[in-house]
Amino acid sequence: MECDIWEQDCPPCEKCTPWKNNGEWWTDKCVPIPTDPKQFGEPCTVAGSPGSGFDDCDKGLMCWYFDEDDVGYCIEHCIGSPDAPSCTDPNALCHVDSSAVLTFCVPSCDPLLQDCPGDRACLPLGRSMQWICVLDASGPDAGADGDPCEYENACDPGLLCMDGARVPGCQTAGCCASFCDLEEPNTCPLKDQGAECVPYYAMGEAPPGKENLGFCGLP
Repeated sequence: MECDIWEQDCPPCEKCTPWKNNGEWWTDKCVPIPTDPKQFGEPCTVAGSPGSGFDDCDKGLMCWYFDEDDVGYCIEHCIGSPDAPSCTDPNALCHVDSSAVLTFCVPSCDPLLQDCPGDRACLPLGRSMQWICVLDASGPDAGADGDPCEYENACDPGLLCMDGARVPGCQTAGCCASFCDLEEPNTCPLKDQGAECVPYYAMGEAPPGKENLGFCGLP
């Protein structure tokens, strides 16, 4: 049964949740709420594969951010409406993907403080000026300064996948580079190879509070 993720208009004892069809987020459907459901922030699992729509989180929640053992934790769906999305946590940001089916709230964070819970990394939300906590997908033997990377969260927390031409010694399209504070001395791990703390944002484009944000790269 299809439903409205914003209205949570399923019958009693069911919740509205997104699901995948042939690898694409397809629509929202009603699924049973399990006995003794997991609450926000608690570890959770899915039935079948991620994207099936069946998990052990409560109404208004979904299981997300899976680790290598396929254990995730319950995150909140956005509330409000597609035109005015919000989150119950004032420090969280609503993310709506391009399909408009997948909506969830993610904690905001500071890339210099890396103040995310657990082993999450603080990274930019797409091309926006917002910074959110995401899963560290670098793995145990990769993600350090100068390591090759293909996507933003393929680096350890505190690093970002940057244009390889800006990272000393990088031989691939992208390599990991540390965030740094433009107002502090050069603490870049690869400074002996020419790395400096260079501005993350172009001049005049930094949002309030992020004027001193930089990354360790070639000037």
